[in-house]
Amino acid sequence: MKYSLLPILFLSFFLFSSAHAAETKPLLFTVAETSDPWGSSFCDGLLETFTAPCLRLDLDSTEHSLRLSESRHSGDFRYHIQIDRPEPHQLSLTVTDWDINTPGYVVLERSSDLSDHYTGASWTIHTLEQNTLGRNALEPDYAGRPPYRLRTTLLLAKSMAWATWWYHASSDINTRDWDFTGLHSDEPDLRPQADKWRNFGGWRFDDNVLFFNSPLHPMAGAGFHILARSNHFGIWKSILAANLTSLFWEAVIEHHEVMSVNDLIFTGIAGIPLGEAYMQLGHFFRRAQPTPLNQALSWLFSAPMQFNDLLDGTGPIYYGDRGDLGWPTDIYSSFLLESSFGLATGPRDTPRYDAELRLDTELVRLPRYRQPTTERHFLTGPLSTELGARIAAGNRGFYGWHLTGYLDFLGWYRQDLSDDLHPQGYSAFAGLGMGFRHIEHDFDRRDRHGLLHLPGLSLITSYLTGPLDLRLRYRLTPDFSHFDSFALDDYRQTSGLDPNRSVLDDWGYYYGYGFSQALHLHADLAAFRLHYSFDHHWTRSIDALDRYSHDTERFGPNLDDYLSLTDRLLHHQISLSLAIPNTALRLGLKAELRDRSGSISHDSLSIDTAARELRALTVLQLTP
Repeated sequence: MKYSLLPILFLSFFLFSSAHAAETKPLLFTVAETSDPWGSSFCDGLLETFTAPCLRLDLDSTEHSLRLSESRHSGDFRYHIQIDRPEPHQLSLTVTDWDINTPGYVVLERSSDLSDHYTGASWTIHTLEQNTLGRNALEPDYAGRPPYRLRTTLLLAKSMAWATWWYHASSDINTRDWDFTGLHSDEPDLRPQADKWRNFGGWRFDDNVLFFNSPLHPMAGAGFHILARSNHFGIWKSILAANLTSLFWEAVIEHHEVMSVNDLIFTGIAGIPLGEAYMQLGHFFRRAQPTPLNQALSWLFSAPMQFNDLLDGTGPIYYGDRGDLGWPTDIYSSFLLESSFGLATGPRDTPRYDAELRLDTELVRLPRYRQPTTERHFLTGPLSTELGARIAAGNRGFYGWHLTGYLDFLGWYRQDLSDDLHPQGYSAFAGLGMGFRHIEHDFDRRDRHGLLHLPGLSLITSYLTGPLDLRLRYRLTPDFSHFDSFALDDYRQTSGLDPNRSVLDDWGYYYGYGFSQALHLHADLAAFRLHYSFDHHWTRSIDALDRYSHDTERFGPNLDDYLSLTDRLLHHQISLSLAIPNTALRLGLKAELRDRSGSISHDSLSIDTAARELRALTVLQLTP
């Protein structure tokens, strides 16, 4: 039985990164002092944007060199920004990285001819935000800093060590999954280790409980991804680190077991959108004004980076324009906390009273997205991320929960919005995105799905004219899935047979391939918002890689005689809400339709099962 490493991972972070807190000032400005008041005026202009020291010193003085040296070795500053005025109408700007773990190196050098010092301050701010700090709109707040390779390796190794100890300490559980001899042993009841590697004979789907395979394995993969990202690795190297860690676990630690193909996919790939969406939320709140709320959110969504700051004596950078809550305005953000109450009718005779709590987050890092400007870009990187969760219960108890994560990482972006009191025009993005979704719901039977949305089409479009704001998001992706068979119980009752694959027989779900599409449309007009969403998932079974596909004693001589299973889920939702004046609250009504169907066919026998559920809810939304 596989084991999620996520709790161990964060415990390792805490143990390895524990250190005393230190106040940090990420930026230090030095401005050449002259006989006129230019230096003081320039610093005043910078302090309107940056919360950072600005020293006005004679660059040739011993005091200047001494104070710079003390600052360099204090560990209190990340960047040193030096501004000189070699000529009355000329400025030069040099940015040096002062990371205490690496030698200082020049990040940026720029010069410009200017008309006056006020323009000079504006040029300096613009240059810093666009070329040094502003690139964080697409990159994390440690962009340009070298990765901590040794620390990352040690933390991953510590995670593996903890998990290995648990794995062998719980041998009474884990030995049930042993199919192959050890690397240096010849257990008579197990297959030779060579059979596992010869022609990929031991590369199979495992038959663990669904909860281990989804969502715990994607969460473990997200943890590996977060570990590398928080230690200054880029997104692609973090993906590589997560997949190599997963491969090491499967090939070495669990060498007695089948090489679980589904674990490799769901740990190393499905963890990407979850981990990256979590990281981007962390970057967002670390860049926000350091209010108590934002600092708490920074710890919630970027705990590994916060621990690293404590260890290194560094901190996040606070810069740029911010909104009412101190959140960065150069990144489009959408947050929804919703509670809903209402009535559901479904397969059972009596209605169900429902209560649901939902949190959805979205960050779009496209340049100046939905701001008055004209843009034409082909972009790569974490361009858009979503992270969401919901939990539902009613008079029959707890009956469902969802976890979702999405990442758009490549595409073409075009925008044309006029600079007006009410921006008019359009914004459009077309590219590739991927995601992970875990769904559990109770019709008249348990229904669970773990869906890896492989890279597929992603569209984000907006149209603004006057008070009307239309926004549409659409995704179409191929899927690799863990899906409960909705028709399994009816198949057993009708045929009197058990399915001939182990994971389906033992736990009621199967591995499948298919597709998903999702459409979300909302229209804002004055205080009203109309929202419609449509989700469609379809999957078909994959049986040829069953754990026991070699076992003629268990399945008989006809090992290729598989069941054919298909399942489908359709979910429609429409809501109308009204903003409550002078608050961030909205009050509204919502209606949902959920259609679920499944089929099993084998030879001349075909079983089809379907169910439908309707819900009517009142909703209270917090949309900061």
